Formats: sequence, C-alpha cells, structure tokens
Amino acid sequence: MGGLGKTTLVRQVYKKDEIKQNFDCSAWISVSQSYNIEHLLRELLKQLQEKEKDIPRHVDTRDAASLVQTLTDFLQDKRYLIVLDDMWSRDAWVLLNHALGISKNGSRIIITTRNEDVASLADVEHGIQLKTLGKEEAWDLFCRKAFPRLEGKTCPQSLIYWAEKIVDKCEGLPLAIVAIGSLLSHKKLYENDWKSFYHQLDWHIGNNAELSSVRNALDLSINHLPGNLKNCFLYCGIFPEDYEIRRAELIRLWIAEGFIEERGASITMEEVGNEYLNEIAQRSLLQVVRRDVDGMAETLQMHDLVRDIVVSKCASGKFSLLLDNSRDAMHSREARRVSVLKADSIEDTLDGGEKIRSFILFDPRVSSAWVETATGNFKLLRVLSLESAEITKLPDVVTTLFNLRYLDLSYTNLKVVPKALCKLTKLQMLNLSGTDVVELPLQIKELAKLRVLLTKVNHDYDARIFDCFQGAKVHSGICLLKDMQELGYIEANKDLVVSLCNMTLLRIFKITKVKREHIKELWTSITRLAHLSHLLIISYAKEEVLDLENLDPLPNLEWFYLKGKLHGGVIPTIFSGFRKLRDLRMGWSRLQADPIPSFAHLSHLVELHLYRVYEGQIMTFRAGWFPKLEKLYLADMEQLSCMEVEAGTMPILNYMELIGLRSMLVVPAGFQNLTSLQQIVLMDMPVEFMTMVREQD
Repeated sequence: MGGLGKTTLVRQVYKKDEIKQNFDCSAWISVSQSYNIEHLLRELLKQLQEKEKDIPRHVDTRDAASLVQTLTDFLQDKRYLIVLDDMWSRDAWVLLNHALGISKNGSRIIITTRNEDVASLADVEHGIQLKTLGKEEAWDLFCRKAFPRLEGKTCPQSLIYWAEKIVDKCEGLPLAIVAIGSLLSHKKLYENDWKSFYHQLDWHIGNNAELSSVRNALDLSINHLPGNLKNCFLYCGIFPEDYEIRRAELIRLWIAEGFIEERGASITMEEVGNEYLNEIAQRSLLQVVRRDVDGMAETLQMHDLVRDIVVSKCASGKFSLLLDNSRDAMHSREARRVSVLKADSIEDTLDGGEKIRSFILFDPRVSSAWVETATGNFKLLRVLSLESAEITKLPDVVTTLFNLRYLDLSYTNLKVVPKALCKLTKLQMLNLSGTDVVELPLQIKELAKLRVLLTKVNHDYDARIFDCFQGAKVHSGICLLKDMQELGYIEANKDLVVSLCNMTLLRIFKITKVKREHIKELWTSITRLAHLSHLLIISYAKEEVLDLENLDPLPNLEWFYLKGKLHGGVIPTIFSGFRKLRDLRMGWSRLQADPIPSFAHLSHLVELHLYRVYEGQIMTFRAGWFPKLEKLYLADMEQLSCMEVEAGTMPILNYMELIGLRSMLVVPAGFQNLTSLQQIVLMDMPVEFMTMVREQD
C-alpha cells in the first residue's frame, strides 16, 4: 500500500556510488498514473545518455516507435540500471519491454508498485513485498521522529499512554509514523495536548497540511480506482474499525446494491464480484487476513488510516454514514447508507429514511422496538442486516420493504419466518444462520429471485459433536427457485432430494438428516448439478448407514464434508473421481481400514479433517502423497496408536491438530520428516504423550 517506503528503499540503493559504478548508465523514471509513453521514453533517453555527446537530434519530436528503436540500439551492448517508480498498470511495460529488451550484460530493472498485477511482471523470486512495521519497530521510529531533542530519543513517561495509541492508529505504516511523529516533535510535552491531538487525529489526517503527504499517498490509490470499483471500495467504509470483512458477505452486499455488472449467462455476478475484490486487494487497498484452500481472500481488513479517508469521503459525498452517536443521527437525512456502530445514544428515529438504501446493524444492543421504529419509512431499502440483534420475531415493517434484495437475520433469536415474507419478490439473499428457525413456510418458493438461502439452527459449532448443528425443514417446492446459487443447511426429505436437480445453478449445497433411502435419489440429483463445487452431507443419526457404493463420481467437487457411518467400513470407490478436491472433511465414518491410502490420489488437497473416522490402530502417510496439503486435523480416533510418516510425504504441511487420540502414547517416529510444520495444536491427548512432547520429543 502507499506509504510503506517502497520508493525510499529503492532510492537508498539507487543513489549509492558503489552500486552505480557497476553500470554503464542509469535512469530513474516516475511512471505515475497519467503517464505519457512518449514522454517516458524521451526522459529515459535523456537520463541514460547524460554522459554521451551524441544525443539523438529531434528527440522531442519523435514518435513512440522511433524512440523505442533508438533506445534499443543504444542499450544493446550496455549494462544499465533503470528504476520505474510507482507503476500503476502493466500497460506501460508493453512498449518499455520492447525498448529495454533482454540484456545479457547483467542489467537491472527495478519496479515499485502498489499493484500485485504489476509486481507479477517480475519472476516470483525477485519480488519483494514490503510489510508494515511491527510494534517495536514502529515505536522506535516514532520516538526518533517525535523526540529528536530528548536524551536517548525516548518518550516521557507521562506521554506513553497517548503516544502508544497514536502509534497504534498508524498500524505500522512508516509514512504515517514519520509524518505524525515529525508534527508532534514541535508540540509541548503536556499530556492534555497529546490527548487532544489523539482525539482529533482523524481530522488532522484529513485537514492538516503537514500530514498532506500521508493523505495524498493514500488518496492516490483510491482516486485511481476505475468507476466500477470505486463504489464497491467506498462501501467497505460501512464496517467498524478493524472489522474482518467476509468475502462472501461483501460480494452479496455489492450485488444487492447493484454495483456488480451482469456479463451474461456463462458467468455469475458472484464470480464478477470476486474479480472486483481481487483487483481491489491487488491494489493494496484492502489487506488479506485469511485465504481459503483455493488461495482466494476469505477475510479482509482496511488499514485504519485508509478507513478514515474513506469514511470522510463517504460522509462528504453522502454515500454513507456511520452512526455512533446522536449527533450523526441528525445528519442521516442526507445519507444513502447507514451502519449502526454504537447503540448508546442513537435517536429514536432516522430522518430521511425514505432515501436510505442500506441499513446495517453492528451493535446487537439495539432493541427490537428501535429497529421497528427506525426502519418504518425505509421505502427504497435494498439491504437490511440485523445480525445478532435482540429480536425474537421479524419486525412487521420488513415485509413491506418491496425493494429489499438482502436480508440478514443471522444469530438473532428469531423462531418463525412469517408467510408474508413472500411479498419481498426482489429478495436475493436470506440469511437465517444461527437462529431458532426450524421450519420455513411453503411460501418461500415464491421468492423467485432468491440466490442465497442460509439456515442453521442455533447451536455452538463443535466438530467433535455429531449433532452440533441442524438444518431447517423446507418444502420440496423450494427447488423451483432456478436462480439459487447457495442453499445450506436444510433437512432431507424424499420429495426434496428428487426435485433438487431443478436448481441447475446451485454451487454450494448443505443437507442434513440424510437417511439411507435418500442416498440414491440425492446423488442422482447432485450429479446433474453441473456447477456444484461445495457439498455437505450429514446422516440422520450416528448409526444411520450411508451406502455410497456404485454411485457416479463428482469430478468438479472442490469441498466435501461427509458425516455419517459408511457402508462396509471402507471408503467408497466414488472418492477416486474427486480429482479437484481441495478440502475434505469427514466424521463418524466407523472405518475399519486405514483411509489414508484411499485419499493418496487427491493431489490438490489443501485441508484434510478426520473426526472419529477410523477405528484401526495404524495410519500411514507414504512418500509423495499429498503434495499440496497444508492443514491436517485428526480427532477422536480412540484406537489410533501409531502413525507412519515417511520422508517426502506432505512436503508443505504447516498446521496440524491432534485431538483426543487416547491410544497415542508416544510421538510418531516419522514426525521429524514434517520439516515445513509451523504450528501443532494438541488437545485432550494422553498424559504419556504430553510428557514425551515436553521432554525428549
């Protein structure tokens, strides 16, 4: 991101005489956002030929093709050092690459950029991705800038509390630390002055001329966003500070708001949304916190200072408003989107509600009565998120919001979905996860635009418990919803499993309470779902046997969760057809044979979770197996006492959990072969095992 010190680092290298003397010529070019290719080529020629007597005539009037040829001829036998600073897109590289060619003389080209797409021009081993400073480094840098005249450049004891809060706000961004530290170096060392500065820091970032370098560096990235991405990025300003934004949630919000363009039947808006999000992350405006097994960003965060600028832009442009005190509520008349961060002192009503398009609740302490009152005149509302709100029934007003596309009621105490919900004919996403809704009304089939339906009865998730969650009962008529992309946790019934094949766009499907007699029809329907990539099947009960033999494989499946006793105590042969599987989770399988050899062909597997899967004593991992496995979870296999781990197996495994393996008394001898392992979690392991771990092993 802007302000990390990319240019500063490269400049320190570029200006050193002992480096420059190794090259015949050198040039430093700032590419910038609005570059002119002819200007760049002319500037390159002038800098490279600074010591040359024969600078080509009429350089200032030559076209790009002529300049490229001149540069090529000049550099063909020279060793050169060229810095292309602050490159924003790969476009500039097309002509420059032709001009610079491939030198065999040890020449060097250094590019600085905020964009991962530009950085990919370099070979992987030649890319340096700068990180923000750690806490100690940030504090040291700040003190050197803020207290240059004090002995040891140390912070006075009376100011430490506020100084640390100021440094924390910078979140390790060197440019911000240096600029704010330098500004404070002129301030009196009075605690109240520093306290006052901290409470006004957001204002200083936006208005103080001495911090314009910080503001401009961060502004540049935002202003450079294409039009279709700008609204998407500004929308991220509705989330609280340090909030981990879930990818799927954000993309659904964009779709509901109409920010995602439709590109035809062959690609979904969710896939387009993923492209948008990847591009924003590549531009370093959002930081990836976690990635899924496919390497896609799963959760993201916005740097505090970037967020401050975004929030300011959103407020001034009437794009959105953060409600965290009563003063803000008075300005809600002009905002198009409102998020409630604090419930302490918000007003009873929201002025201008008829203009609001998104209303998102982040503070669960807001009462049901307030929600009912506040949303009373939301005539144009597209997005309503009441996650974790203290409501037991759906506010009556919700069923009158005819423009609603997105309704999130997750983790509320909701018990019943009213039949009147069917009036919301534009609804695309309905989230009932973590509620007490055990059955959906028949009328749900009238929500023809529904793309995502999430239900899960309110239980705390614990993979070690068989019935840690259950789905809701639905009528088979739900299968008439042809736009459905994700349907999860619903109870199986005979009519449903037969009709499922009608939802041809389904990509994610999670079904519970599956009985033996359901399997054949269920699998027949699933094999007709050409786009299905994520599948969860949970059996009716621990002793319910699932017979998956003689069924067709699912070659496009990428994520599979199977919980239930398997016929014959062996892995069914359909597993040989799971060629693209990246994440496999199994539980309560009651296998008599070691399952690991049956998974050995899964060369794309990144995560493997096995809970109460195997009732044998020995589990084997051979050399060459699981080349891409990164995470392994083994739990509650009571008889498992030995693991054979050969050298060359799981070569990039970095995380492992061993839980409740009560017969495993010693650390397996082959564990020293797992040289890439970074973290092991041990839980409910035998005392003997833990003693060995703490001592010689």
